[in-house]
Amino acid sequence: MPGVRREVFHPYSDRPDNGMWINCYAYEEAFGEKIRALGERTRPRDLYDVVNLYRHGDTRPSASVLLDVLEQKCAYKGIAVPTIASLEPHRADLETMWENMLAHQLPV
Repeated sequence: MPGVRREVFHPYSDRPDNGMWINCYAYEEAFGEKIRALGERTRPRDLYDVVNLYRHGDTRPSASVLLDVLEQKCAYKGIAVPTIASLEPHRADLETMWENMLAHQLPV
């Protein structure tokens, strides 16, 4: 997807009058990429990112748009679209890695 231009959140008094802007991934692409990464490498940081992207319902893309982006990303990588069933065998490892990698950084 084409990149998008977004304003950087900067709530401090030294914020430039015109704001600060960056070129970045479209939300749909970042979300699709994180789901693809979770399915491919099953790392807790990817699960964390997917959950947090999902929680932003005000900007979350429709399911059909997200699925389309995800299918394209998986096709490009030559992998199957991840599903809950395909992630379930990795659950115990994910929980252990979560405890080792992220638990000390996040509230319960």
